[in-house]
Amino acid sequence: MFAGEITMSHKELKRLEIVKKIEEKRLSQREAAAILGCTDRTVRLLLRRYQSDGPQGLASRRRGKRSNRAFQEEFKRDIITLIESKYPDFGPTLATEKLAERDNLFLSRETTRKWMIEQEIWEAKIKKTKKSHPPRERRANYGELVQIDGSPHDWFEGRSDKCCLIVFVDDATSRIQWLNFAPAETTFAYFEAMECYAERYGLPVSAYSDRHSIFRVNIKQPQKSTGLTQFGRAMIGIGVKLIHANSPQAKGKVENRNKTLQDRLIKEMRLDGIDNMEMANGAYLEQFIERFNAKFAKAPRSPQDLHQVVDLKQLKLHFTLQEQRKISKNLTISYKGKILAIEAPGRARQLYQARVTVCEDQAGNLTVLYKGQSLSFKVYNKSQYYSEPIARSELATVIPKKLRRHYLPPADHPWRLFNGLRKKRRIHVASRVA
Repeated sequence: MFAGEITMSHKELKRLEIVKKIEEKRLSQREAAAILGCTDRTVRLLLRRYQSDGPQGLASRRRGKRSNRAFQEEFKRDIITLIESKYPDFGPTLATEKLAERDNLFLSRETTRKWMIEQEIWEAKIKKTKKSHPPRERRANYGELVQIDGSPHDWFEGRSDKCCLIVFVDDATSRIQWLNFAPAETTFAYFEAMECYAERYGLPVSAYSDRHSIFRVNIKQPQKSTGLTQFGRAMIGIGVKLIHANSPQAKGKVENRNKTLQDRLIKEMRLDGIDNMEMANGAYLEQFIERFNAKFAKAPRSPQDLHQVVDLKQLKLHFTLQEQRKISKNLTISYKGKILAIEAPGRARQLYQARVTVCEDQAGNLTVLYKGQSLSFKVYNKSQYYSEPIARSELATVIPKKLRRHYLPPADHPWRLFNGLRKKRRIHVASRVA
C-alpha cells in the first residue's frame, strides 16, 4: 500500500515509531504527546496523516521546496554584479559591511560568502594545522603594555611608493592606539610615533616589540658599545620597559592587526581616493582608528589607566640620536664630518678632555650636553665630499627606481672568464682522475 522510497529525518522516524505504537494500542495519545514534546491535538493530527497517507504523511511537506524567506534570483544577480564591479577583491566579511554602509544592502556574512563562492569570486579557505603556542593572558590594565610594530607593504597599490605603517596596539583592550605612515621603518619613525602617543595618552608602563635592530643589539658581544640601540636608550631614559618577543606569535595582537589592516585599510583608502602618505596621515587615519576600535576593541579587566604623564619638552630631547664624544684641547668635537667648536670662555680647563653627549634630531639640529646642560658651539664643515651613511631600510626612499637594479657583468668580464677557466680546470682534473 505504501510502496516507494521516502526521505525522512531522525525526528520524523521517531514520530513514525510512536504513531505505529499508538495505532497498535501499545501507547496512549497522552503518553505519546509527552514523549514527542507536543500536545494531544498534534498527536491526533499525526495519526490521521499516517492513516490516510502512510509514512509519507509524517514527512515534511516543505522538503525540496524553495524557502519563503529566500532572496529572489534577480536580487542575487544584482548583488553579485555590484560585488564584481566595486568590491572584486574584498573578502565576504568586508564586502558585507561595505554593501550595508555604502549601498544600503543588508545581508548576512554567510549569505555573501556562499554567493561569492558559487560565482568563484571567493575561494573557500582550507583550515591548516597550526603549531600550538601557549596562550598568554591579556594584561589587566589599560596602558600597562603596548605592542609596537612596523608593517612595510605596498599600502597604496602602486598609486604611490611603498612605505611602512607604524602600529601601536594596547594589550589589555586590543585597541589600535596609533597609526602613522613613514617612508621606512626607522628609529626616527618610532621616535615620532612614541612622542605622539605620549602627547595623546601618556607613556605606557612597558612596550612589547620584536627583535629588530631598531629595538635590540643583535651582536652577541658588541665592542665599544653600551649594548643598547638608540630606541632602547630612549626607552630607559623616559622610564618605559622595553620587552623583546621571541616569536611573532608572542606579540600576536599587533601581528593580527597588521594582517587585518593590510586587507581592510588598503581597500578603505582605495574607495576613499587616498593615494599617498600625506593624504592618509592625520585626520583620515584617526577616523579609521575610531571606526575600527568601535567594532573590534574590548573592555579591560581593570578600569585603572596606567598611562604616565610626562613633560613633553624633556621627551623631545630623549627622542634624538645621541653619541658620546670627547672634547679636544682646542675645545672642538668631530661629529659626522663636521667640527663643533665649543664656545665657553673661562671654562677651557674645565671642558678639556671632558665627555659630552651630541644629540641630533630628525631635522639634523644638534645639541651638545655636558652634565645635563647644553653648550653653545659653532659648526664648521670638515669636508665637502663627506656624505652621511644611509640605513639599509632607507635605501628604497633615497635611490631612484631606475638605479635599483643588480649589476650584471657582461659576457667578456674577467669574473665570467675566471669562472669559465675554473670549470674547465675541474673537468680536466676529473678526466685525469678517471
